[in-house]
Amino acid sequence: MSGQSNKKYEHFDNQKEYAIPVISGSGGRDTGQNMLAGKINKWVRLRKLPDEDDSSWVKRIKEDQKNIDKFSSHLLVAQSFDTRSSRLTAIASARKNIGYSWMPVIGDKPPTFSEAKACAVWLNSTLGRIALRRVCGRKISWPRFNPMNFNDIPFPDVDNPEIIELLSLAYDLTCNEIVPKFKDGISEIRTIWDDAISEAIQIDRKVIDHCAELLARDPYVSGEPLL
Repeated sequence: MSGQSNKKYEHFDNQKEYAIPVISGSGGRDTGQNMLAGKINKWVRLRKLPDEDDSSWVKRIKEDQKNIDKFSSHLLVAQSFDTRSSRLTAIASARKNIGYSWMPVIGDKPPTFSEAKACAVWLNSTLGRIALRRVCGRKISWPRFNPMNFNDIPFPDVDNPEIIELLSLAYDLTCNEIVPKFKDGISEIRTIWDDAISEAIQIDRKVIDHCAELLARDPYVSGEPLL
């Protein structure tokens, strides 16, 4: 959901009748701390028009909900994030979601939950984060994305069941864990993701290690100047 939706919808911090759950707060807050997109922290409901009767309003709400359901997804990617203090670039869950600051991934073929888990691991891995830099917009320290950007990002072959199994397992092992911030560098969780990527796409683990070290030392990530 975009900022333009603010005028169209009422926003609530607690569940209300006819309100739709929304995941919000990428960039390291609440739902951006672990890879499991399971915490609903906002609800929205179509605003009632002036002089509109309840039956007409409820009818519009139900029609709107059907339309929104078409744009929900198991996989959500960050619309923007801080390259130092954020933690994740993508989240996934068994329940399809919509989001503020998180973009549902739909495409011609919406991802299954297993595919969403695999893609979330890829986008949060060292190589996935580097791939995102190709389409990060004008500001490296606070990249912003739009759905069209992801047409230019390479992904592992999600039609390969062995790749899906490997990356899904890495998701299952780590999805409930709070992920360290990008500026904290290499961590146990990120190592699990990179191990899975190395095995899934058959790339030398030493290459990924070298990339991870360079990424951790990047001034836009570490906040420290290169020596």
